[in-house]
Amino acid sequence: MRSMDLIVTNSCNVQERIGEYLGLQSRVLYPPCEVDQYRWAASKGYFLSAARHDALKRVGVILDAFALIPDKQLVVISDGPESPALEARAAKMPNVRFLGRVTESTYRRVLGECTGGIYIPKDEDFGLTPVESMAAGKPVVGVAQGGLLETVVPGKTGILLPSNEVTAQRLAAAVGALDSWDAEQTKEACRAVAEKFSFSMFRDALCRIAGTDAKP
Repeated sequence: MRSMDLIVTNSCNVQERIGEYLGLQSRVLYPPCEVDQYRWAASKGYFLSAARHDALKRVGVILDAFALIPDKQLVVISDGPESPALEARAAKMPNVRFLGRVTESTYRRVLGECTGGIYIPKDEDFGLTPVESMAAGKPVVGVAQGGLLETVVPGKTGILLPSNEVTAQRLAAAVGALDSWDAEQTKEACRAVAEKFSFSMFRDALCRIAGTDAKP
């Protein structure tokens, strides 16, 4: 990396790591989201977890939380090494439904019809999933750590749990709180934030880094 003329990274979070561990400077270029491809729809009464089934994503904590709030519904998509164990646990939870890996169109539909997204990974580099949730006008229950500090606006587009208090109890309480938010008001705030990560914003930022004029 020391031989590179320019280092471009996907978040301020990773930029700080590069500075701390390598002593190098870098430029931030946030990954783009196809904001216009997502549509808001009236909630069908469930929350959505779309994280990969990996230990760092803490999907197991999400299941623990919904075990405490059986009146709340959870839909889980995606897959990963923890899928068999997670699905076995969920088999005993009537308020949890696993859909596995789904098509992009199904993902967008399910996201648009949820009440809110849940995404609580450990020190995520950036995390596109919360941005996609906000593009669909849906708030996020996340964690105040990593890339989510750069995307989710606490109190407006979601609720961020303290990084040292990512417990089933705290998550269950946050889900209950988010369920009472005004959907119409939240939708506008979420879409406004997601627009900051659109392809047009990405293109303009990339052109500035490259020192060229943005093309239409």
